[in-house]
Amino acid sequence: MEEGHKEVDMIWIASAWPVIWNEYRDQYTMDVEVNRDGLVGAIGVIWNDTIFGSRFGIYSPSGSLICERLFLYGYDVWFYRVITDTFGNFYLVGFISDTSLSDKGFVLKISQTCDSLTSYSHPVSPSYFKDAYVFNDTLYISGYEYAGTRYHATLYKMPISLSTISYIKQDSSGQNSYYMSLSLDSAGNIYAVLEYHDSTGWIWETQKISDSGNVIWSNPSGSGSSTNNQGYDIFTQSNGNSYTVGYYWSSHFNWWIEKWSSSGARWWFQQYGLNGVSDMTREIGFDGRDIWVIGWFDDAPYTWRLRLDKRDTIGGNVLCYYHLGSNWNPRFSQGSGLAIDRYGFVYIAGFFHTLSAQKYMGLIRKFDNSCTPVGAFEYAHSEDEIPVGIWDVSGRYVGKDTLRRGVYFKVYRGGKILKIIRR
Repeated sequence: MEEGHKEVDMIWIASAWPVIWNEYRDQYTMDVEVNRDGLVGAIGVIWNDTIFGSRFGIYSPSGSLICERLFLYGYDVWFYRVITDTFGNFYLVGFISDTSLSDKGFVLKISQTCDSLTSYSHPVSPSYFKDAYVFNDTLYISGYEYAGTRYHATLYKMPISLSTISYIKQDSSGQNSYYMSLSLDSAGNIYAVLEYHDSTGWIWETQKISDSGNVIWSNPSGSGSSTNNQGYDIFTQSNGNSYTVGYYWSSHFNWWIEKWSSSGARWWFQQYGLNGVSDMTREIGFDGRDIWVIGWFDDAPYTWRLRLDKRDTIGGNVLCYYHLGSNWNPRFSQGSGLAIDRYGFVYIAGFFHTLSAQKYMGLIRKFDNSCTPVGAFEYAHSEDEIPVGIWDVSGRYVGKDTLRRGVYFKVYRGGKILKIIRR
């Protein structure tokens, strides 16, 4: 920026939010992540009437598409998690059904320009990678793989080069078990969501595990009165306080959110459910002060609606929330992923169904810290914040926009023109 811009207050940019994926038969946006440069990576699943594929896009903070990759082959490709490293690269996590039709856990490392850098395909089949976390240039993965007569919950780690994989822990109990999610504290301890199924139903446990695979503590999560508790996601603060989300069954599904101390004491829990209908949570995030939770609720039978909550960390109380509005006619909308940038903006991933189109469409949307969707124009914080009005080279007013080459910018403060810039 040119000299003098540090004096002013705010930069306004045009917004392309929300982003809708609707080019294929059915599309389900599953997760979203923000890298170190503020770029937004979104991953989803595509059904094209014959096979499942995946779609990945990178967007600017204003919602403009930077690049995109489609993974449509002669076999299924399921990516349902995206994470990032300190270098700004993205990692797509899931599984592929290769040409032998065997499901194998799979990770693809991709650059900020959507170029494939390297990948890893797990040799065990069937196996599934569910979540991942980067800590000290090491990629930690949660998932499960089949051996003998059942599935075994498994934690893995590998360098971010994806060169080799090692096992941290594999469940050896007599039940089918699954590690659904994980995160780490600043000391390198792993906090994981474990599910297993026995004769009574689904059991959900939250665990703290050392890097060497020793279980430090393991506690049952969800409602103790229910025999069906399923956990989906966990977030851990640097001090070891962790937050988990999932749902439990009590005549219908209900949200369940809880906070654990680093020593394994449950500080609080919150539940949310409308009478006689099903409500589920999928992912949780932290903005430095409050937690954000995304999922869906059923405000009437068979009409799921995406729900985003902002809650405090003291007791999990709702501070604000958002429901996907009826003007979209989304009979079956669900929230599946979220990410928070360094300025406190929240990005969500989800999908919805419309009667008019008769298909599912992917959704990526941006919110401010009051749970309000970002609309046609927004303000973005930066170190040198300036208000910008835009005129094209013929003098026609364009509006508020991002910096583009060949456009004249008239910069205002208090109604006074400070500088005219050509980019």
